[in-house]
Amino acid sequence: MRKTYIISNYLFLVPFMGFYAVFMLWPVVHGAFLSFFDMTLLSPESSFVGLQQYRKLVSDPLWWKSLLNTLIFTALSLSGITLFSLLAALIVNSPKLKGRVVYRVVFFAPFVISVSAMSIIWQWMLNTDFGLLNYYLGRIGLPKVNWLGSSRLVLPSLSLATIWWQFGLPMLIFLAGLTSISREFYEAAVIDGAGAWRKFISITIPLLKHATMFVLLTQFVFNFQAFGQFFIFFPSGGANYNALSLVLYLYQNGWRFFLLSYAATIGVMIVLVMMAIVIPLIKWFGTIVEY
Repeated sequence: MRKTYIISNYLFLVPFMGFYAVFMLWPVVHGAFLSFFDMTLLSPESSFVGLQQYRKLVSDPLWWKSLLNTLIFTALSLSGITLFSLLAALIVNSPKLKGRVVYRVVFFAPFVISVSAMSIIWQWMLNTDFGLLNYYLGRIGLPKVNWLGSSRLVLPSLSLATIWWQFGLPMLIFLAGLTSISREFYEAAVIDGAGAWRKFISITIPLLKHATMFVLLTQFVFNFQAFGQFFIFFPSGGANYNALSLVLYLYQNGWRFFLLSYAATIGVMIVLVMMAIVIPLIKWFGTIVEY
């Protein structure tokens, strides 16, 4: 009886595992397989070249440029999304705030729009001549800023747009964590004479460690694979390739230059770099959570 029960449980997993194997696992395996060949989209013939594609990638300056751009963009977006979403969660969780439900909806609303709509909005916002940000800078007597044309500001500008677009979901995650914290902890802290800052540091932050771990890991993976905003803002990678991301570089090699094997090699390396960063983070967070 127990054996039949276990088999029936596994049968429920068959549809999902079938879709996962066909649409996720097989493309990953096939992409890794292609990276050991020399194959283009225009030629059906391919030849085994071993690690030649990887040696070519290591000596490719655009690979290193796109990797640096992606790391900077991810660091800026990740830190901004985490801090801004936590601040928003604290605001909408305050019992003194009137219309909290309305603020929650307003803060979450940008998350549901598409990346193309977000990019169009922020292309207008960041426009040098008639953008909204430069309009308000002019109102307070400051000069116009070339947000998307400056090599120093292009990645921060893309990160700013991404933070506005993506902070809504992490805000809800932090909000769920805040509502799960018992008010008794704060009441005991008040009795001991703790102020607002001490309660935030000693109670709120430690008890939000699970939510923080989830937000950091998921947002890192999401932003490290950013493509849509880069492609819409700078389809060619921008001036001096200052806005060339890893996935955009993969797309260019695969669908603009038709270098399928080289694009597959870039994809494999993206996965390896992500694993090299995510696995130590998971272990580090695991020690914090256990503590």
